[in-house]
Amino acid sequence: MTADFLIAEKLFGTDILHQMEDYRFHLVLAHLSDGISLWLNRNDNCVEEGAWSLSLRDEAGNRLYMATFAFVGTHLLTASVQGPSGEEAKDTVRRITKQLHGLRPQQLMVTALQYFAAALKLDGAIGIAQKHQVKLRWKLKKRVKMNYDAFWQEYGASLERDGYWHLPQTPARKDLADIESKKRSMYRKRYEMLDNMVAEMKDSLKTKARSISDGIQTEKPPRRTA
Repeated sequence: MTADFLIAEKLFGTDILHQMEDYRFHLVLAHLSDGISLWLNRNDNCVEEGAWSLSLRDEAGNRLYMATFAFVGTHLLTASVQGPSGEEAKDTVRRITKQLHGLRPQQLMVTALQYFAAALKLDGAIGIAQKHQVKLRWKLKKRVKMNYDAFWQEYGASLERDGYWHLPQTPARKDLADIESKKRSMYRKRYEMLDNMVAEMKDSLKTKARSISDGIQTEKPPRRTA
């Protein structure tokens, strides 16, 4: 069993880990709005980008967005954030953004990763730099739709000496008093949605996950080299 799975076993317990050997298994972490929910499940897309996934799903369980990750030492290491493709992709993203009270789905995924890492009592969420993306190493440049260095920076991450982008422990929020009045209601609903997501996430993990503070929290993420 790899270190990633050993940490997952410590976090979720043996029973949940065994259930997650079936790629159809999922744990609903939170219900967001308009039938959209946040799932924890195995990565069934590209396992080289991490064994695990957080995904946005519609009422029918169709995947709208996903973020793949692995547990590395005391961190949640994110490899990719992916959305819809095809001719209707832009319309789909616009629709989801409206359902999420103006929050772009890729921003929601980053926010969810930050809160998920905190709920598991990890040291934080970190991201893989552009030059270390798996698909680029496989010469699949066309499948990497964005620059991950710019992406992580957009959400306040800093590139540390270990070669990873370290996201802030807590997602940034605007003060409602500083938001123009016509948008204040939208932001209030957005923040209420996120607060409910955090509470529901913690509740769903309460009996299914444990802190890794006892026993396997000594390993650090491997330092990336050029």
